Amino acid sequence: METRGLPFPGAWGEGPPALPEGLAGAFLRAELDLNAELRAMVFTQPVCYVYNPLEYAWESHRLYVEMYCRSRKEVLFLGMNPGPFGMVQTG
Repeated sequence: METRGLPFPGAWGEGPPALPEGLAGAFLRAELDLNAELRAMVFTQPVCYVYNPLEYAWESHRLYVEMYCRSRKEVLFLGMNPGPFGMVQTG
């Protein structure tokens, strides 16, 4: 049995999402490019499900990056914790 990433609501059926100009857009574009490579990965047992927060939580992630990635930073901390009550619980 092969396992691929789970389908996600609002998949980009009409092409990739529009990205802002500047640093945030470049950062998001790099993430989308890497995500395309990750989506091509195929897993076998014992892996049954693959959750990809850049797909199921794209909109909230994009908003975060657009808000805080406006100027050059030495470090940008990102954290996503699925938690016991569902996806995208951040803390």
